[in-house]
Amino acid sequence: MFYLCGRDARLRPILVFDIQKIVDMKASTEDLLDTITYFFMYLIDNLLIEGQIETWVSIIDVNMLGLFSFAGVILALCRT
Repeated sequence: MFYLCGRDARLRPILVFDIQKIVDMKASTEDLLDTITYFFMYLIDNLLIEGQIETWVSIIDVNMLGLFSFAGVILALCRT
């Protein structure tokens, strides 16, 4: 679904989102939102350093999916 892939040259954490796995999971919106919240809270608490490393790099792997294949998941997350 999503994972950390190390750090870039400026020591920012690299996040990789695999959209195909999120779509295939068919998890409820609430479960998905809880998972994403936990993941980002872990990232903020443990991988960012105030005043030095305050951002992260995101890579989104859509794996040959069209926009409308995962638009429902994104819209459901935005509504909550």
